[in-house]
Amino acid sequence: MPIRPNRILLSVAIIGAAAFGMSPSVFVIPSIDAVVNAEITVVSSMTEGTVKGGPPSVGTRVRKGTQLAETYNNRQDQSFKGELRTEKVALTERIDALDRQENALRDTANELAARVRTYGDFTLKHLSRRLAEAEADREAIAAERQHAGRELDRQKTLLSKEATSKAKFENAEFKVKQLDARLSQKNAIIERLNVRRQSVQQTTFLSEGQNDVPYSQQRLDEIRLRLFDLEARRSEYTIRVREIERQFETETNRLAATRLTRLYSPVDGVVWKRFVKPGNEVVIGVELLEIVDCANAFLDVSLEEESFSRIRIGDEAEVRLVGANAPFSARVLALRGAGAITEDRLLAARPQMRGPREFQAILSFDPQQHGAGPQNFCLIGRSAEVAFTRFADTGRFATVADAFGAFRNFIVKTAAAAIPENLK
Repeated sequence: MPIRPNRILLSVAIIGAAAFGMSPSVFVIPSIDAVVNAEITVVSSMTEGTVKGGPPSVGTRVRKGTQLAETYNNRQDQSFKGELRTEKVALTERIDALDRQENALRDTANELAARVRTYGDFTLKHLSRRLAEAEADREAIAAERQHAGRELDRQKTLLSKEATSKAKFENAEFKVKQLDARLSQKNAIIERLNVRRQSVQQTTFLSEGQNDVPYSQQRLDEIRLRLFDLEARRSEYTIRVREIERQFETETNRLAATRLTRLYSPVDGVVWKRFVKPGNEVVIGVELLEIVDCANAFLDVSLEEESFSRIRIGDEAEVRLVGANAPFSARVLALRGAGAITEDRLLAARPQMRGPREFQAILSFDPQQHGAGPQNFCLIGRSAEVAFTRFADTGRFATVADAFGAFRNFIVKTAAAAIPENLK
């Protein structure tokens, strides 16, 4: 019974439909979602104040080092400088008071030193006079002792000849002993006066009922101790004043540096967003604008997790921007599994939320070769279709067109084999 043509066509259609259903998983790995993305650089205010001279409008191309904006702070906190100024004035007044007190103490010390010198001179003269009197008395006693000695010798000679009485001899002998005692006493007095004179010459005064120094000398010693204390306090205050002056200068320079702050672009790129305008008031840390770095644009692609092991770093993929005709190739840079948290505050574009079984692929390409520029924000945010193709024998297709060409040949061969020879 001959085979009807309708049955042959139906068989070919069924085979073709099956092959077509199998082809996406066999020949092509398509993207679920893909978008051109890039990192952004956030420029924040370093001081508080009023924004002047910027920031540039959205879409403006900026170079690294380009001035973006100025912030002028006319409400700077000057309280610390006021505290330093007040403390310096107080310390300066204390130093002046110490100087006045030191001058008064030095005047008093000079007066007391003069008194001590006068007292010393007077005491020395007085001791010298008493010493001279004592030496004169000693000479008189010595002369009298010499005369009494000769008289004793004469009475001794007369007594031996019985020419005088024993009473006279004894009186002469007593006289000699008495003069010897007086002479010894006078020598002791002279010795004591010499010791006192020597001590006075060394500013030590020795006498009955008196300390080693007079009252004026004691007061002078106290004043010297006070002067040492004043000098130490003055030195402490002077060092603190110098430190305050240094802090005051540092604070003045800091306020001058933060009164007008210029912000410069840290990268080459395009102004992606701006959050303030000239005249707005800002505080420290407020975001002023975002700059997107076009040189580092990439493709953020979502794929079915079953294809993770079939894609390798360095693989090429065919990319077609939505609304564009010409495809181009991109290369795989990195892969992240379906369970990875991929929310990134510093990305310019937000891809669609990935499903629980979708993973992320990062692909590199050159946006400059595809008309990227400041006017179109370097293609950032453009959706794209990405496909990884593969041969049955080598595991790869060069392009999607090659994949579908092979698929078409497969369908033709299958259909031809199903047609009987008598109907060809």
